[in-house]
Amino acid sequence: MGMEQEYSWTLRVPGERLTLHIENHARGQKLFDATMTMSRVELTGFALAWALARWPFMTLTVVGGIHWQALRLWAKGAPVFTHPSAA
Repeated sequence: MGMEQEYSWTLRVPGERLTLHIENHARGQKLFDATMTMSRVELTGFALAWALARWPFMTLTVVGGIHWQALRLWAKGAPVFTHPSAA
């Protein structure tokens, strides 16, 4: 997707759930639509320890996954768009 798009972000006031909705539009056409909903969990020492024990390498997994997908896109010859201020 190119950089010349309109971004629409919708966030609801957090309660027991937090919802985030993103839409990207270009030339009046919707190109991307994503929604994420999360449940509130009390931030305690135990909760942090449990998350670390449950997902010890989550950051590395996410970073690795992003680079793996970038490599696949590069191998397919997908175009690369530079940031508008760098052009």
